[in-house]
Amino acid sequence: TQEGSGSTFRVLLPRSIETKPTEPIATNGIDLKGAGRRVLVVDDEEPIRVVLGEMLRRRGFKVVPAADGEQALQLFRLNPKDYAVAVVDMMMPRMNGMTLFGELRALAPDLPVIGCSGLVAAVDDVSGHPLDGNALRFDSFLRKPFSEEQVLLALRNALKG
Repeated sequence: TQEGSGSTFRVLLPRSIETKPTEPIATNGIDLKGAGRRVLVVDDEEPIRVVLGEMLRRRGFKVVPAADGEQALQLFRLNPKDYAVAVVDMMMPRMNGMTLFGELRALAPDLPVIGCSGLVAAVDDVSGHPLDGNALRFDSFLRKPFSEEQVLLALRNALKG
């Protein structure tokens, strides 16, 4: 571009997006079916919630999205026994993932929790200490960006097959 003349961008979008679940597609041998199991997906980035939610719905999971830890905890407290697994981002406003992890485990000690973060060395914004998925005893920990295959593998491991 030149100063004062601006730029032009074209964004092409499909006319509609199919919202009904489709048959699960095997990803490198991982053919995980949700079978109606409820997943709490917690991430302050809406595009991540949407993409992850759609991927899980295609596989037959029921997705409950939350934009931060406080919202997730409110939703979870309504019916804690209804959830099969939670996918929790570590760095969020209002209540970070580490705090949410502790609250979820206090309410449902057997709930599988998959942590995720885009930071190479995620740090708790309250204590300043590094977040370690293994030290926190997450069932799995994903580094962003992650692939569908990585998510499916983490879910399969967390749900014990």
